[in-house]
Amino acid sequence: MKDYLDSNFLYLRDYLNKKLPLSVFKIPDATYLAWVDVSAYIKDEENLTLFFAEKAGVLLEGGNMFVSNADGFIRLNLACPRIKLTDGLNRISKAILERHEN
Repeated sequence: MKDYLDSNFLYLRDYLNKKLPLSVFKIPDATYLAWVDVSAYIKDEENLTLFFAEKAGVLLEGGNMFVSNADGFIRLNLACPRIKLTDGLNRISKAILERHEN
């Protein structure tokens, strides 16, 4: 399981570098949750959870649901099959880039 999670984290890092290079992400030492700063793309969205649910069809949690200084962060659960991760990331990046372009 650890090897699979590690590979999902590497996959996420590479995906973000390619599709959303302005995002900030660091592979954590010990968790299955990834914290990604997307504030370079979405600065004024008050409710990231609602934004991604409506625009991407993806349920995820904005960082400000957990700590007060995490506006612009999203929390992703990487304990899932790669195909689900890829689908979710494609939806998320599409919504972010459409918002960022407007």
